[in-house]
Amino acid sequence: MDIYGTLTALRKLKQDDVKLKNVHDELATSKDIIVFEDVLYYKETLDYTSNKSNTCLFNNFSYIVIFNNNIKYITSWDNDFELFKYIKRISKVISIKKVKLCNTL
Repeated sequence: MDIYGTLTALRKLKQDDVKLKNVHDELATSKDIIVFEDVLYYKETLDYTSNKSNTCLFNNFSYIVIFNNNIKYITSWDNDFELFKYIKRISKVISIKKVKLCNTL
C-alpha cells in the first residue's frame, strides 16, 4: 500500500488528523522504510484534505498534483473531480465502433 492509501485506510478507521500527520511523517521520513514513490505533494494533500475538501484523500492527491502541474482538463469516470473549481472534467464518453478482427492464419 502507498502512503496516501495508508492514510485513507486510517481515515476510514476514524483516526484523527494528528494521528494521520504522525503516520504520514513517519512513513515519509523513516530511514527504515523505503518508499518507492514521490512524496512531494503528500503534506500539501493532507493539509488540503483536513482543512479544505469534502472528498477523499485519493482525489485530493490527484487534484494537488493536477493543480501544481497547471493541468486544466482531465478525463475521469469519477464525478467528484467536478467539486474542484480549477480543473474541468471531460466527462463525455467517446464510443468506438466495434471492428471484427480476422485471423489470417
